[in-house]
This record gives sequence, C-alpha cells and structure tokens, in this order.
Amino acid sequence: MRCSTLAWFLLSITAACNPARDLGEIKQVQVTDEQLKAHPVDKPYVVEVSAGTLYEMSPGIDARRVEVHGPAGKVPLSLLARRFAGSGKPMLVGTLDDLSGRGFGFPPDVEPLPPDSGFSEASCIKPTAESPGICNCTGKKDCSDMNRAGFCTGGSNKSAVCGNDAAGKWGCSCVAKGS
Repeated sequence: MRCSTLAWFLLSITAACNPARDLGEIKQVQVTDEQLKAHPVDKPYVVEVSAGTLYEMSPGIDARRVEVHGPAGKVPLSLLARRFAGSGKPMLVGTLDDLSGRGFGFPPDVEPLPPDSGFSEASCIKPTAESPGICNCTGKKDCSDMNRAGFCTGGSNKSAVCGNDAAGKWGCSCVAKGS
C-alpha cells in the first residue's frame, strides 16, 4: 500500500511540474490583409512570438508591414519569410516548439516523421548588413531536426515562420544562431 501511495504521489508531482503544454493550449491568431490595412501605415504590425501562440498570416498579406518580435529581436516578416513570397499560401509564425506541436503547419496528408537518422538537411544563409542570417528547412523531418539541432536563435523559444515556397515545398525559416 505504501509503495502504491508513494508511486501515485511521485506521478502527481511529475505531472504538476511538467512544463509541456497540451496542443489545445496553443492559441491561433489570424492576421489578415484587412487588419494590416486598418493599422497605421507609419508603424509596423507587431507579432509578439511567445510560447502558446501561433499566428496564421493570410495569403497575400504585405509581409513588409509585419514585424516579428521574439528572442532574435525585431525582424521584418519580409526577411524571415522571403522564401515564401509569392506562394499565395498562408504562413504560420510562432515558436519552433509550438510549430512542431502542430506538425510545422504541414497539411494533414503529408507523411509522418520518419525515424530519427540524427542528420539535418537544414541550411543557413550568412547574415549581411541588410539581413540577419536565416536558416531554412524543407519537410517535417528536416524542420524537426533544425528545431532540435540548435540552428536558430532563442533557446527553447525560437521564432520561426512556416509555409509553402514558390515551388510548392513546405518548410520553415528562422533567424540563425549568432545573427
């Protein structure tokens, strides 16, 4: 009896202290062209990236008017989402952990993650005077690896944008570590 009581007590403590969120706790916020048009032109529309919130950017929004605030500082969405420009598809902006919890926004008919091979195909573009370094991944496995491998700035709260590129490939981009 004592052993089972102790086991239940330890299990209760573990469950109470576990920081993992239920996927239902991730709030999804729509950002539409109408919202941007109603926002003052002289100020960027700010998307505050934090754990528990994903922003769905409607197709065709003017990414130059949106600024992503997160661990990497203030980054124009137009730089972070440059590879998704012209795709005509929605984009998701949030932490990589929250995006991972939602399958990085991949459509439900995409294959599940294959077993971990420990290798990532993510690639990074070096920073320039006009832009921070940007890391990109394509496919669920690649994006999962990029998240775990530490390519992105922000520790456990790495900001990223995921979407379809002009070639129709789904992937994510983040600010490279050290940018």
